[in-house]
Amino acid sequence: MIIGICDDDKIWERKASYIIGEYRKKVSLDIDIQYFPDRESLLNYEGEPMEALFLDIELGDENGIELAEEVHKKWSACLIIFLTNHLSYATDVYRTEHIWFAVKEQFPDRVGEIFDKVLRYREKQKKQIPFLCMNKQMISLSPDDIYYLERTERKTRLVTAWGDYEIKDRLDTCETYLTRPDFLRCHNSYIVYLPNVKEYKKGIFSMKNGDRLTISRAYEKETKAAFTRWVMSQMEGA
Repeated sequence: MIIGICDDDKIWERKASYIIGEYRKKVSLDIDIQYFPDRESLLNYEGEPMEALFLDIELGDENGIELAEEVHKKWSACLIIFLTNHLSYATDVYRTEHIWFAVKEQFPDRVGEIFDKVLRYREKQKKQIPFLCMNKQMISLSPDDIYYLERTERKTRLVTAWGDYEIKDRLDTCETYLTRPDFLRCHNSYIVYLPNVKEYKKGIFSMKNGDRLTISRAYEKETKAAFTRWVMSQMEGA
């Protein structure tokens, strides 16, 4: 497992690395830790994709909450854990997706719970979906790497964190093997992956990669009900 720590406090970074290292030995978990002192070093990282990032909310003049949104655009499957010295940020972090918020002094007591949740997400991400591309290349993707599928001009475009692919199957066929409720048809031309929806408003899905997808009138009622059920299921499983 590759994880990152992004914090401009070198003393805290060493402490967090020690805490994670002790947990790693306790549970015999193979963890590789990458350290980033600032926004630039993090976004310039080109190694193997991180599975989780421990992110300080205060990074000098930078805002860690805003940085988390940039991280999601670059590595959609990377899980964000916010760490801070100030409990007052507890409501602000809900502006972006994350799996945990903790005050730094609580981290030694919470590290086991945090990694338990990371590992549960990790198992979910391992369920790969195979796709046959128009050039006869076979690709296999984690659901969390998929933003949406678009049918246009007799082609199906698969939009992912790794780029776009043209696949052979029509959306009707794709619906037979894309698992509900995470994948949802919201238009004759679109199937969206709900965990990668940043915002839902009437008639529009705003995706984490910045794209905006129209919800057609024919699908609007069903989409609203399905999205509500999906949100409730996520709250129950949190």
